[in-house]
Amino acid sequence: MKAKLISLALLTALTVGQSAFGSTMFFNPDSQSAASGSIDVVLPIDKLSSVPVPRGRIILNGNLAEVSMIPEWQFDRDIVLYGKVLDTRIVMAGKQPVARGVILFTDGAWIDYFDDHRQDEVVVTGKGSVTGRIAEVTNTEITLEAGTTTQKIFLADVLDVRSPRVFTFIIPTTPLQQPAPGQPFYSDARSITMTPTSRPFRIASLRRTVSKQMDDGDLSTAQLIGIGTALSLVEFGQLVPTFAVPLGATGGYERQLFNRSLPFVTGAK
Repeated sequence: MKAKLISLALLTALTVGQSAFGSTMFFNPDSQSAASGSIDVVLPIDKLSSVPVPRGRIILNGNLAEVSMIPEWQFDRDIVLYGKVLDTRIVMAGKQPVARGVILFTDGAWIDYFDDHRQDEVVVTGKGSVTGRIAEVTNTEITLEAGTTTQKIFLADVLDVRSPRVFTFIIPTTPLQQPAPGQPFYSDARSITMTPTSRPFRIASLRRTVSKQMDDGDLSTAQLIGIGTALSLVEFGQLVPTFAVPLGATGGYERQLFNRSLPFVTGAK
């Protein structure tokens, strides 16, 4: 066991040193606005709402979002939440730019802990609020089901969305740079903060389940988290080239985000 701990400690030190500069985030603006657009980034995530995410990782790839973890004493990743990025934009927060956005989770091993599948999701527009169940999101509209009634709401009219499966996120970044005209912008990003827009469903039950998993084994929870984070950071570094190649190409951007405006992403109400 001592030999194992020494080896893992050395691996942790090496990988943390290699990741000191964070992950590269690519940003491709919409044609309608230089502030809104789509991002590609892979980041560690250690907590979602109040739930720890062991060896957690989040991938934001255009319209898609994926949160995964590696259970204790395992090697394969489990996708715990998967869904759509509804909006992303770059805003200035004091002296530092941040990427803000909205994610609607629709699938994954944890979805039933956050989503109670009832028709209590709220979409707010300038004309008021509509309560129902978000059934579909397209490039231009949200489909909301309320009982036997189906209503379509234009994304451009949406001011806010409140749902236990809808999260806002904030990613602090360095100033954006552009290698050449027509190329995506890029910056360094190191962390992400995610906040639910409504009270999650069975969050206490999920915390207990994850806590029990993290306490299994001979190593302490703190040691497992530290080792897992180091191993995950190696993966982040290996994944960066997969984003750099397609994003560096000129021409149309197939993963462009939906062309609309959600003012609550910027913090305006």
